[in-house]
Amino acid sequence: MKFSDFGGGKWQHKLSRWFGQTAALALVTACFTASPTHAQPYMGWSSWSLESTTASGYGSSWLTEGQMEVQSDELAATLQPYGYNYFNIDSGWSSGFDSYGRPTANSSTFPDGIPWIANIVHGNGQKLGIYWIPGVGTDVYDANPPIYGTNPPIYVDSIVAQPLATGDAFGSWHLKIDFTKPGAQQYVNSVVDQFASWGVDFLKLDGVVPGSDQTISYCDDRPDVEAYQTAIQQCGRPIWMTISWNINDDYIPFWQTYSNARRIDDDVESYTSTLTSWSGISKRFADEANWAPWAGNTGYNSNYPLGSGWNDLDSLDVGNGSMDGLTNNQRQTAASFWALECSPFYTGDDLYHMDSYGISLLTNTAVIAQDQAGNVGQQIQGGNSQIWAANNGNGTETVGLFNLAGSTATVTVNFSSIGLSGTQKVHDLWANTDSIHTTSYAASLATDSSNLVKIEPPHVLSIDFVGAGTSMASSSTAGVLALPNWNNATGSVNTGGIPLVDSTGATSGAWASWNATSTYELFNSNTAGNYQMMNGYLDTYSGDTSTVQVWDLPSTFTTNGYDVYVYCDGDNGSATRVYSYTIDGTTVDVTDNANTNYSGTFTQANNSAGNYVRFQNITGNTFTLSATPVSSTDAYPRCPINGIQVVAH
Repeated sequence: MKFSDFGGGKWQHKLSRWFGQTAALALVTACFTASPTHAQPYMGWSSWSLESTTASGYGSSWLTEGQMEVQSDELAATLQPYGYNYFNIDSGWSSGFDSYGRPTANSSTFPDGIPWIANIVHGNGQKLGIYWIPGVGTDVYDANPPIYGTNPPIYVDSIVAQPLATGDAFGSWHLKIDFTKPGAQQYVNSVVDQFASWGVDFLKLDGVVPGSDQTISYCDDRPDVEAYQTAIQQCGRPIWMTISWNINDDYIPFWQTYSNARRIDDDVESYTSTLTSWSGISKRFADEANWAPWAGNTGYNSNYPLGSGWNDLDSLDVGNGSMDGLTNNQRQTAASFWALECSPFYTGDDLYHMDSYGISLLTNTAVIAQDQAGNVGQQIQGGNSQIWAANNGNGTETVGLFNLAGSTATVTVNFSSIGLSGTQKVHDLWANTDSIHTTSYAASLATDSSNLVKIEPPHVLSIDFVGAGTSMASSSTAGVLALPNWNNATGSVNTGGIPLVDSTGATSGAWASWNATSTYELFNSNTAGNYQMMNGYLDTYSGDTSTVQVWDLPSTFTTNGYDVYVYCDGDNGSATRVYSYTIDGTTVDVTDNANTNYSGTFTQANNSAGNYVRFQNITGNTFTLSATPVSSTDAYPRCPINGIQVVAH
């Protein structure tokens, strides 16, 4: 990776300017005993979006312990099985302070206190998050209580900077702490220790400057951030700390040293009757470009005790279109970008009122896996037709194509621009479909739409059951995944098996055998390619079952699993027939309508009409395909197998 890849002179200048800072931080981190590095971005839920909206029934008064119990239960029932296990209570939970100047829960809205909520949340198998800000409250300063654990007692007024100055981006609400004063770190320790004793697992430290729309001349909260992380280290409980909001990227190494994640932009919330807006989503594309090289598994300074950390894009409010204020295209685009950037994946929707499309977005396992893999996408192309790519470290790239223009546009990624060449398999993470492309991949996208795909060299085994047809040349391409080097399987029975080559023509180490009653053909055109592959087939009479066994599949197939495409179209003339295919206990029936021999188009069948079946997510190095006739409108029930393709994930 070259610095010039991410802004040229700008980044070289910043790195040069940061060298002294980084060296100094190294002295700190050398003796900094980190809690778990939180090696994946967290997933969960946050209350702020519903607190901030003006929609009826929500707003600041909505935040109560009763509502939190409802949302925690609903999280457990809906999203938690997919990894969403952080339950974060944002601003509004506290009111007043105890005899040591530590925050206390609002007795009106949280009468049973935060420990009661923690028991609910932990009982649901979740982690509890809480909100706080730097500095000392002015009410605490005026009361001047002793700091817990100091003996002789040190009083709060002695740790507040003089002359009085604001302690964070919110103005005079909290006063600046002077961390050169005795008792300053002890005060922060006492706050964090109390959070830990309540069962808190996550801390959002908000209003951090430089950031939060303020410059360092207004306030410098870096000592506070360091103090809170130091307090976390000594509290005896692993606590994730995110700093917020719109954090200044001039100080990235410092933020990496003392926090797990940083909110890189303004609030995603619109503060209107909807939770968010497209303008709030789309502005993150420009801001994330500077931050992306510093985050994730391979980000700069990934050897820090807390790792490179994560770029927090804020709440992913895509669970209910009417409440979120986004179109379906915009919702999917947001989810794609959050996942590609490995942002903490948390929603702020009312979990009790999510719609089916929102649930499908938030529970797509392939998209979640991309987020959790920690390989952060980098901007390849900016402007209105944006391309972002994440190197997955295994010869594959996950690519997001985004149309941010006001009209439909075609966005094209050249494979050479992401370090790939030749023929590639393109897997659509949302549609769960595969296609084959050479040199580039293009998607026609409506405005605000996107395409999230995994691009990799194809690992495919293709077998043509020649039947009564003719063998395919190695150069002929066929199948849904249009690839060459089909293995020709001749005759109706071969129990000894044949060795299989893959789509590149290389020996795979896998074998295939088959056993059928007979063979037949469609009597279609024998044009090389799809027609030739579909023409001949294994055939099954009456109630007999044909079988195909593939064994000794190599690790390229077994490591992440594979799909099997079964091509099935018999010469049934005026009869309508139903076929049944089974692999590993999964059965799919196919209806082959009368007078519908293959005519150049593949149609997937799923207990419906079609000419191929796709079995998904198979594991193990051996599988057996069974083909059995079900019914026919004439007296000749059959069940053809024209060919199969085994496609590695």
